[in-house]
Amino acid sequence: MKLFGRSRKSAAHGPLCNKTVQVGKNTVLCESLLGSGGYADIYRVTDLASGATYALKHLRLNGDPTLIQEVQREAKTQARLKGHPNVLRLHAVAFAGPRGGETDGFFLLDFCPGNLLDLLARHNYLLEQATALHIFGCVARAVAHMHAQSPPMAHRDLKAENVLMLPDGTWVLCDYGSATQRAQVYETAEAMAAEEEVIRKHTTPAYRPPEMWDLYQRQLIDTKVDIWALGVLLFVLCFGRLPFAGDSKLQILNGKYDMPPTPSRAPQLRALIRAMLALDPAQRPDIRQQLAALRASVLGEVEALRGQVAALSDQNQAFVFRIKQLEDYAQRQEAAVARLSQQLADLQQQQQQQQGCNNSRTDGVSSAAGSGSGAAGVARRRSDGAAADGQAGMAGGSFWSTQSAVL
Repeated sequence: MKLFGRSRKSAAHGPLCNKTVQVGKNTVLCESLLGSGGYADIYRVTDLASGATYALKHLRLNGDPTLIQEVQREAKTQARLKGHPNVLRLHAVAFAGPRGGETDGFFLLDFCPGNLLDLLARHNYLLEQATALHIFGCVARAVAHMHAQSPPMAHRDLKAENVLMLPDGTWVLCDYGSATQRAQVYETAEAMAAEEEVIRKHTTPAYRPPEMWDLYQRQLIDTKVDIWALGVLLFVLCFGRLPFAGDSKLQILNGKYDMPPTPSRAPQLRALIRAMLALDPAQRPDIRQQLAALRASVLGEVEALRGQVAALSDQNQAFVFRIKQLEDYAQRQEAAVARLSQQLADLQQQQQQQQGCNNSRTDGVSSAAGSGSGAAGVARRRSDGAAADGQAGMAGGSFWSTQSAVL
């Protein structure tokens, strides 16, 4: 079933809307229909005692013994996995109708306001690598918890539709109706036919591994089917599309898919996808090897980020040094400007002083010329010897006056 998937109905179409349901110790009010598919509906409900919000999965059993057995097995499976942070939590289970002929089943689950399909759509199906790794890591850890059971448990219906987000941002895996601890090779035509019907009913074609498409290969059907599906999921997270479109049986059987060169993805991630989509189940990594490879990819991403940070730090130090150089240069230039300004002021002052002195000199020269005329008259009345002395004295007076003008 596609929980919180693309198929949605309005609240008016939910038969339980505005009704109360008793599930274990919880009495809840059904507020709106979140999703519907197959024989189940999902409602958003509120606990009347605590006010807490939950999701209620309503399963229409109609007394079908096979369906009742499957739902009871799903409840037991989810209860067994309870406590893992990446497994959708089951709070309570209830059935309506006589024992052995139950008509309805009810699972009270954690409410998930977000899901992977919506996240992909909001980002135009191109997630950042760190986001893709985080979500895939959450799903892989839930699968590792299942594979660690004794005997190991396979989910068998891993897909983007079954990855939900809790209110605190934690990603969880849901829908355990296909889970099984059965692991075997199907030898007879009768056994193959029965298993083919189970596979058709409980798995999704685009995520189905080649050994499930062709039971006549007589490959062991076990937890390695989850590794293939995880490979498909990681491909979707990295490239925003399925590697195998729809019911591409031949493509899957031949392992034919194209890994886009863009967007840029770490080589370790590309190698991990190729390893998980190995045609031979024995060649696929187990979940522990897968998590180790994922860890190596994350560490590689971290180291790359550290390298970028170091490069930016070096650039920053270079920028700081350059800025210090520019600041020193600016200070030197400011000091030079200050010196030039002072020199200009001194030069202007000297020019003003010289202009004043030049004015005084002009006045002095005029007075000296008048005195010279008087001295010449006196000299003409003197003897030649006295005249020579008078000329020398006038020349001395002119020299002295010139010196005074300069000073």
